Amino acid sequence: MWLHRFPSTRRRVASPVVVAAALMILGAACGPGTGVPIPTVPSGAGLSCVATTGSSAGSAAAASTPSTTGPTSPGVILSASAAAALATTTYHNEAATPTDTVPIVTVENTPTGPRVETHNVDSAGEAAVVATKAARGADLVGLEADSPVAASAAPNDPMRPQQWGITETTFGSLWPTVVGTGVTIAVLDTGVDATHPDLAGRVLAGCQFLGGLNTGAPGANDDYGHGTHVAGIAAALTNNGRGIVGAAPGVRILPVKVLDKTGRGYSSDIANGIVWATNNGAQVINMSLGGPSPSTAMTEAVTYARSRGVTVVAAAGNSALVDNAASYPGATEGVLGVGAVDRSMQRATFSNAGSYVALAAPGVYILSTLPGGTYASWSGTSMASPFVAAAAAIVKAAHPGCTPDGVGARLELGATDLGTPGRDPSFGFGLVNPLRALSVSGC
Repeated sequence: MWLHRFPSTRRRVASPVVVAAALMILGAACGPGTGVPIPTVPSGAGLSCVATTGSSAGSAAAASTPSTTGPTSPGVILSASAAAALATTTYHNEAATPTDTVPIVTVENTPTGPRVETHNVDSAGEAAVVATKAARGADLVGLEADSPVAASAAPNDPMRPQQWGITETTFGSLWPTVVGTGVTIAVLDTGVDATHPDLAGRVLAGCQFLGGLNTGAPGANDDYGHGTHVAGIAAALTNNGRGIVGAAPGVRILPVKVLDKTGRGYSSDIANGIVWATNNGAQVINMSLGGPSPSTAMTEAVTYARSRGVTVVAAAGNSALVDNAASYPGATEGVLGVGAVDRSMQRATFSNAGSYVALAAPGVYILSTLPGGTYASWSGTSMASPFVAAAAAIVKAAHPGCTPDGVGARLELGATDLGTPGRDPSFGFGLVNPLRALSVSGC
C-alpha cells in the first residue's frame, strides 16, 4: 500500500515510493571501482559509501523564481533569493505545525554528479538559511522536501516452479553464448543476499543509503527479500545443478541498498544510490520501486547516469486498480518504464498504464531467489523490470559502445508488439525480446 508518512515525529512528504509490489509469497566496498565478486555478504569494514562528489561546477546565471508547487526544473540554477523563497514555501507546505521538523533536500551540480544532501529544518527561517547557503556556489539546481520510497510486488497465487517468463521473452534461445558477460547491473533495492547459492560469485561489494541521510555505509545485505528476488530474475546462475536460471546469468550484480527492512526509503536515498552506482561501475541500473511524486534529485541523478553511459530501468508501478498514478522513477525522463504481463500476454491487472511505459515483461508468478537459499514466486512490476534490465545488459555486452539511447532503441524496436499496434499505454513498444533487440541495427 502507498505510504503517506513514516511513523515518526518528523513530518515527511505525503508521496511515497512503494517497491513496485505489495508482495505475497507463494513458496518457499564502497570506495572507487566496481569491486570484486564475492561469495558472501561483504562486511565493508573501514570503507566509506559517501556518494563521490567534487568541487562546484563553475559559474552559472541566476534563474527566475521556480514553481513552488513541486520539484524545480532539471538543470535550472537557483539564485539565493529564489532558493530561499522555495525553501520557505516548501516548509510551510510540509509542516503540520510551525515547529515541525521537515527534511529539505538540496541538489547541487558537481563534476562527479549531483550532490544530494538532506537538511532537517525546524522552521521556515532555518529552511531559508539552508537554501541561501546552498545557492552560494551558483550550482544549486534543486530544492524539495524529501519524499518516501518503497519496494514494488503485487498479490500472488500458489508457487509456480516453471519460469515461463524466460521462455516467452527469448532469453533461453541466446544461451549459453549470450548471457551478458562483463556487464554490471546495479540493483537499487533492499539489498541482495550474496550468499545465496544461485547468486554465488556474482554479487559485488555494495553500499547503502537509508533514512534520507547524506552518508552511505558499506554493505548491502538484504533483510527484506525483495532485492534478492529481483537480482535472481536477472542474474541467477545456470548449469549449477540447483534452483533457477537468471535471464542474463553472466552479469554481475552491484547491490545498492536504498530501501529498509520494511521495503521503504526516500527519494534522496534513490538519487544518492544512482550516483554511487554510476561512479562505481554500473552499466545498467534497475529500480524495482516507485512512488507518485516526481523528484528533482532523482531526475538529476538519472540525467547524470545517462551522461556516463548507464541505461536506467524502473518498474511502472502497481496501482492500476487504485488510481493508476504515474510512478517515479519509472516515469522520469530517460528511464525505461516497465509494465507487467501475465502468462496469457495480457496486462497484469495491477500494472500501471501510461505514456511513460516503454516496455512490458513477465510479472505474474515469477519464481526467483530469496535470502537463506530459498525460492518463491512473486508478482509485480518489480518482477518485470529486471527482465528488461537483463536484456539491456545483453545488448550492452554485445555492443559495448551503445549509448543509453541506443540500448533503449534496440529494446523498443526489437520488442514483440502487444495490444494496439504500435506503442500503447499498456505495453509500451511491446514485450521485451532480447533476441530481436540484438538484430536491430545502430546504437
